[in-house]
Amino acid sequence: MELRWFIAVMTLLLVACPASAQELGIGISPGELWLGDDAGISCWFSQEPEGQAIVWADVTEPISLRITGFSRVNSTHFSTAYRPPVIGQYSLSCSNGSLESPERGFSVSDLEAEIVQSPGQAFTDQGIQLHARVTKKGGSAVQLKSGVTFSLTLDGAELGIL
Repeated sequence: MELRWFIAVMTLLLVACPASAQELGIGISPGELWLGDDAGISCWFSQEPEGQAIVWADVTEPISLRITGFSRVNSTHFSTAYRPPVIGQYSLSCSNGSLESPERGFSVSDLEAEIVQSPGQAFTDQGIQLHARVTKKGGSAVQLKSGVTFSLTLDGAELGIL
């Protein structure tokens, strides 16, 4: 009878306390970048990895490359900075050779400005009016109507805008 009781208790303990499998996660900050900005990439293990842990991130879209040089933040977290070279929707995942994180994404955008209306000629001390169209390229391409500042240069000298 005691042997059956012992087996039943051990079975319950094994079912109630399954061994947790090691997992690898990824985080990206910020989720939306301007071309020329750095993305912070973090890779973390669910528990402290055994032995030496080396991680890297694989970018699959819009270009294919491997990001190395992660620094250990603590016993489970690694991080690096990455400056995306082109606009677009990026997808990447962390790996250590035996584990791979789920894919995460971020977008990289740039601004395109176009003067759509300007006077044919202007005279000294006369104001001119310029009309421009500013479009956010990459991520989600949208025409911007606010939040953009301009500067105007003439022969290398910046002019004031009213």
